[in-house]
Amino acid sequence: MVDGELDYQCPRRPWLDDLYGMHTLYDAMTHYRNGFLMEPGGVLDQPVKMMSALVVMSNQVEKCKTDKDDSEREKERMRAAVRARAEAQFKPGEG
Repeated sequence: MVDGELDYQCPRRPWLDDLYGMHTLYDAMTHYRNGFLMEPGGVLDQPVKMMSALVVMSNQVEKCKTDKDDSEREKERMRAAVRARAEAQFKPGEG
């Protein structure tokens, strides 16, 4: 959703159409996360669209990290289950 309207274009399209602009947004997000703002003043002195974009981008980055962590936990759980099954099938001294 962009400016209150649904947007059906490919999410990669902005990168292809405006590489410099997208890089500027991600650069701004990095600075914002490190405590630096694009304009002088506080958070309320920043452009609303920029702050909205940073919030959306930061939320998506956190969601990706959470999804990755969840995926890693699930993989480790599956590996542990496979090890437990293998250990249950092969008990030392029985074969």
